[in-house]
Amino acid sequence: MNFFSPNSKFQIQNSSRSGFTLVELIVTISISVLLTTMLVLYTKTGERQLTLFIERSKILGVITQSKTLAIQIFTNTTTGDIPCGYGVHFNPPSYFVFKNKAAMAKGGECDQIKNGSNLNLYNLSRDEQIGEKLSLSRGVNFSGSFPQTILFIPPDPTVKLSSSIAGVQIITIATIDTPSVQTKIKINDFGQISFDN
Repeated sequence: MNFFSPNSKFQIQNSSRSGFTLVELIVTISISVLLTTMLVLYTKTGERQLTLFIERSKILGVITQSKTLAIQIFTNTTTGDIPCGYGVHFNPPSYFVFKNKAAMAKGGECDQIKNGSNLNLYNLSRDEQIGEKLSLSRGVNFSGSFPQTILFIPPDPTVKLSSSIAGVQIITIATIDTPSVQTKIKINDFGQISFDN
């Protein structure tokens, strides 16, 4: 008996159907999954980096605002209230601009701060917060030792830093889930502001 005869049920037929084999489908799906995973991870890393850049810009804006206030210092004509200077106080999770109201008399507290004999740049009971407290976005936090204070004393302005190393104060912000994704803001004794990625 011939199983491969033209009338047999078991005849092998030449198929002209086109389609994908199982192996081709598995390879195609695997490559698609791999590319999608890479895209998602790249997007999350980009999102974290973008959040850090936005927060860095906000902090730079606040530091610049306090520096500008110190340069264009004004007096309140009703009370004669002349501040010693303006600064930014960083106390995680928030930061804010403040008016340093140290005594302005010759040899007073403001002169002591300016010449470095008094390192009390921010005092909660003495100084006045300007505007609202600002906080970092969710997923981002300050890294390093805090609290930190930067004070600009007019007219130059003279810059006083609460915790500087070699004349440079560094404020580091990092993502919570990946602390290695961070940016550093540097302020030196001359008021120059720079940053690292």
